[in-house]
Amino acid sequence: MDNLIVSWPDIISVIGCILLKAMPLIISTIVGTWIVRRSFLPKVVIKTKKEHILRDDGGCFLSLNLINVGPNVAKNCCAYIILDSPVNSSQFLNPDEANTDEHLPCYVQENPNFETPRNTLITREKRRDVQQIELCWTHHGNPYHKDLNPGVQTHVDICRYQLFPNDKGQYYIIFPTERGWRRIHFRLKYQELQGKLYVCPANSYPNIFDITFGLDTSGTPEVKIKKIRLNWFSRRKLLLK
Repeated sequence: MDNLIVSWPDIISVIGCILLKAMPLIISTIVGTWIVRRSFLPKVVIKTKKEHILRDDGGCFLSLNLINVGPNVAKNCCAYIILDSPVNSSQFLNPDEANTDEHLPCYVQENPNFETPRNTLITREKRRDVQQIELCWTHHGNPYHKDLNPGVQTHVDICRYQLFPNDKGQYYIIFPTERGWRRIHFRLKYQELQGKLYVCPANSYPNIFDITFGLDTSGTPEVKIKKIRLNWFSRRKLLLK
């Protein structure tokens, strides 16, 4: 029976040998899995640093060009903006203060029949400040979610700069909702806005960009975009704020 007694140093020695043999396999499995996941995650990036501008007599529509440069489809992509500071409701315009002809898309062939939207979801009377703005894609029907296949380029609608009636130098900004231009989120008296643009696939981490709304030196509307490059820990910390 004495020969069957195993001391603690012997047990620790056996465990150490097992771990020593298994550790390379464990490390290679973890690293290999991480490399495969990183290699096959879709990556959505802004292809051009300058916005796409569609001009007309009353102002212009601003959209951004996006492309999926990853090897897999980016599923159910959505995009939204979080402003650095909330917009106070006192800066919103009511429909009767806006231009009567804003050249907004009409959806007369749809059921139910959506007319050119005059009413807004948020007005001064609702006394609700806004910091997050959901965006829509320029695809037919302006969906909120969209699959991006590898190599596909598309645009996401940001806003419309609209001239005030009888005033050729003053703008206000119109933001659509996640349902597109069927319903207007709010109309905002022009001011420079800064925030972050999030492009979020359902099967990958968000891509995050600094975004600034403003006018250039000639008074032309513009949106400036800059990629935020984050390591894994910084990305997780930002998303958990």
